[in-house]
Amino acid sequence: MERVSVSYVPLEARVYTVHSARSLLMSASYKKLFEDLATYTFVEKAMLETFYYKLMGNFAEFVQLLPAPEGSSSRSMLMSSTRRAFLMLSAFSQEMLAVYGKPYLQSSEGARLLYAVFSASLLFEIGKICATRKIVLTDEKGNFQADWDYFNGSLLQYGQYYKIRFGEGMPQSLTSEVTYVLAKQLMPELGFAWLAEDYLVLQRWFVALTVRDEFFGAYKMSFEVTEDLEKNPLELEDQEWTYIEPVESLEAEKFWEWLLDKVKKDPACVNDGESGIYWIEDEFVFDHKKLMQDFGKVYSNFSGAVVLATQFNYIGVTQLDGQDYRYKQYFSAPENVVGSTASGLFQGRSKRKALTNMTLVGLNKSASAFYFKSDLIKRFSKQIDYKKVPDKHLDSPLRRARLSENTSSVTPYKDWNK
Repeated sequence: MERVSVSYVPLEARVYTVHSARSLLMSASYKKLFEDLATYTFVEKAMLETFYYKLMGNFAEFVQLLPAPEGSSSRSMLMSSTRRAFLMLSAFSQEMLAVYGKPYLQSSEGARLLYAVFSASLLFEIGKICATRKIVLTDEKGNFQADWDYFNGSLLQYGQYYKIRFGEGMPQSLTSEVTYVLAKQLMPELGFAWLAEDYLVLQRWFVALTVRDEFFGAYKMSFEVTEDLEKNPLELEDQEWTYIEPVESLEAEKFWEWLLDKVKKDPACVNDGESGIYWIEDEFVFDHKKLMQDFGKVYSNFSGAVVLATQFNYIGVTQLDGQDYRYKQYFSAPENVVGSTASGLFQGRSKRKALTNMTLVGLNKSASAFYFKSDLIKRFSKQIDYKKVPDKHLDSPLRRARLSENTSSVTPYKDWNK
């Protein structure tokens, strides 16, 4: 049985600090970029502050120092997007200057066009911010407070600390739609109103949010976006992305990573009747007492099931919907009824069976789909064996499924294992 390292710290155990825009953009390289914007936009300082600086501040506070969601680049979203926006603006501006001249770029029409190029390049595919992850707000000890609802504002509006949970995230098919919503959300009100004064510019702006060279193609400019961006030597310096690894939630994070790895490495254990791990009605369900005891056999610093269960409750994987219950209550009575994030099969209920001493906890469908890939979910769904799954409660989906399988001859639930 593979041991769990005492010194190893899971990525999801890290707690990051939420920063202000001023803090995120304080490096000399960003300040130099702000100064150079005047060179390519040909607008006065007041317009730079109202449109460009305001947008940059909104964007910085939204993406923080989150890594770019795709590719092998170590750049943050803030760095890569700002770099892309500045380089594409400078290239477009120089081409337009050569063809149309400075007076045109100083006009409202020309200035609006440059702002459209910059803002669309900065906000390009912003919808991918949660493509392979979700952000959860915590306190400095790593205790869960809430999932970040990115449609309602930046992290700075909701808390001081956050964690990153890795999984399936937002479906790729929604990238474009979410990008449009978030881009409009992050645009300064006056900035978007300015773009909307010209419907053709606005249309191209929306297209450019998911097609990087839209403006270059519309004006028949030769700019190889990917190649030119990669070759350009411009580099920006982010604030150091520091984090803390609070001991108060570390063991629970190790347990959760161990459990997920166990399922992914050995999918056959799901619904085998022995592992304590189940997949029923698209919900991931596990006997947390059994699994925590199993974890204790491979982790030498094991604090005990009660302590671990309490920690696990605080990290929010199966948060109790705002109720101040603790997992330790599950061990104090034969049957407990508590609120949890489980829905369907185990909604609001964790059952300890007197005969089997079993304590089951379930993740809802959305959370279950986040942690497991679709191919694994399909496999889990095929592995359901009602004779092995130990839920025979009268109102359980297992009983309902059994009824639907054979409506003409229903076997009483007490006889299912015969």
